[in-house]
Amino acid sequence: MSTLEKELGGNQLLQSNADKELERERRKEAKKDLNFYDPKTIEYETINKCLYIESKEISEMTPQQVSEFRRGYGDIKVRGVNCPKPIVNWYQCGLPSPVLDLIEKKSFDKPFPIQS
Repeated sequence: MSTLEKELGGNQLLQSNADKELERERRKEAKKDLNFYDPKTIEYETINKCLYIESKEISEMTPQQVSEFRRGYGDIKVRGVNCPKPIVNWYQCGLPSPVLDLIEKKSFDKPFPIQS
């Protein structure tokens, strides 16, 4: 290999490294040009925060019936404010039909105390 060929090969290597460095700098500049948005200016869809809706049977339970059920179903203790009333059967949960079918197939007749 002649000296000229070595110099040309070295120059190509330098050019290649310089091109890579320029490309890296271009990417850095592109990152600096990101658009920032103020979330206060964007209108979002409202979120339904009411994830639990009592069935008619549950909502008609009196406080006496609720306490009798909890006492008779394993002496369930409940603490807190506005605790939901217990469910007596799986159909009061609002679960989709495929899930209810699977529960029936697995022979879970009624919810466990912790689930009610």
